[in-house]
Amino acid sequence: MLFDYGATDFGGSPAFANPFADVAGNGSEPNVFPYATPKPGAAINWAGDGYYELTLNAFSPNYVPPYTYNFNLNIQRQFGSHYLAQIGYVGSLSHRLPTWNEGDPITPAGQAGCLANPSCAGLPAYVHLFFPQYTAQPATVPGSSAPWYLSAGVQDSEGSSNYNSLQASLIKAMDHGLQFSLAYTYSHALDDGSGYESTTGSGSSAYGNYGRERNYVPSYEYLNYGSSDFDARQRLAATYVYSLPAVGFLKDNTILRETLSGWGLSGITALQTGFPIGISTGSDRSLWCDSGSKFGCADNPNTSSFNIARYNPRSTSTHQYFDTTPFSIEPIGTFGNTGRNFFHGPGFNYTNLSITKNFPLTPDGARYVQLRMEGFNVFNHANFAPPSGIFQSPTFGQVTSVVQSAEGNGDPSPGRAVQVAGKVYF
Repeated sequence: MLFDYGATDFGGSPAFANPFADVAGNGSEPNVFPYATPKPGAAINWAGDGYYELTLNAFSPNYVPPYTYNFNLNIQRQFGSHYLAQIGYVGSLSHRLPTWNEGDPITPAGQAGCLANPSCAGLPAYVHLFFPQYTAQPATVPGSSAPWYLSAGVQDSEGSSNYNSLQASLIKAMDHGLQFSLAYTYSHALDDGSGYESTTGSGSSAYGNYGRERNYVPSYEYLNYGSSDFDARQRLAATYVYSLPAVGFLKDNTILRETLSGWGLSGITALQTGFPIGISTGSDRSLWCDSGSKFGCADNPNTSSFNIARYNPRSTSTHQYFDTTPFSIEPIGTFGNTGRNFFHGPGFNYTNLSITKNFPLTPDGARYVQLRMEGFNVFNHANFAPPSGIFQSPTFGQVTSVVQSAEGNGDPSPGRAVQVAGKVYF
């Protein structure tokens, strides 16, 4: 079992030698280490072991490793001596994926009691802190209503996912200076959590579309199942290389040969539909969980339509991407009806190009100087980041930035970037 201790828990300025003592003299806590983990069924010394308004985290005793089945069926056909076409089905099924739940949940009777208690319903983010009697294990400080701990996150393995895709490609081998490949994928990935960061709400996609937390409350877990955070329904990618050949009449003309030959063009072009948008309320209203939870709440708004209209973010001053009018805040004490990842954000469209020129240093061309100019997102196409999916945010549904790849040279580049380089081959 893991415990989260923070400096603010013990006075604010702990010492390195003794992190339980405040160097400013504002008080200290007893050092509980080395710590002996209580055996199952043993009494816990809540005060002596330092359990006070902490968040705990533990692995479920039923935790098991995940497993995956992969499926692959392809048909290939050669055309002539330089072309190869392929079409196939690629899929997978995964079970026992990592998930989590609240080990000290608010009980159904506690949720109803909180809803009927104006003092509790008026503080929906602090049920564990101020009303521990509504939780399953209300361990409180003797002589006080303050809880010894605020939350107990439990890591378990109840997740699942599936992926199905049609994949087609055409490859041309090098001939007359030209080589290319085309690849198209139509797919759908579904799960109830796309990795640890997804199930804890830390991040909903590789490009910062922060989604809502996993819903662990019985009878509401169906709201977790939806398109995977990385689900890009369609993608077309092309790679190409062309080297300008030295045709016959150039071979005897040194000036023309050196001017017109030795040029090369290569590039990558990608078109892709967008990743899903995670929709959340932005506050704790369900009374099934609160801000003291180890991982947070899955509170989500209502929607009157699942066919959400999309706009061109370039056409309005607020850069609105989708219609927000179907959404409304859910009544206190309930979850909304918006399922996870039920519609997608902006797609990608980018091209990276490279132009090269070789200058031979020897008659046989084995040694040469190459000058290269490379352009990333060479057409300067704006690839928008996902809009805000937080209902109570003033920017709900608005695009506020372009994609910023976590990798410096990652695609797509937020704007056109050009670099020039030279290299000697010998």
